[in-house]
Amino acid sequence: MQPRILMCPPDHYGIEYEINPWMDKKRQVDPSVARQQWAELRELLERCEARIELMPAVAGLPDLVFTANAAMIFKNAAVLARFRHPQRQGE
Repeated sequence: MQPRILMCPPDHYGIEYEINPWMDKKRQVDPSVARQQWAELRELLERCEARIELMPAVAGLPDLVFTANAAMIFKNAAVLARFRHPQRQGE
């Protein structure tokens, strides 16, 4: 069975808030590196025969690029995430 993977490009990715020890607004990402890493991941997944579906990036939701955090799928059931922090709840 060909895995289906939902991906969101890092068009709006950046550190806009701090909700864990790894986030620091003074240490921003390099957008060109983020785009390159994302493209390399997508290419790798496609070489592994994954079916990639893209969702649009949304301004104000910089972590939407981490779509794997939004739900867990098991058989025919999806368990949706309920993000604790208000900054992530729009995802």
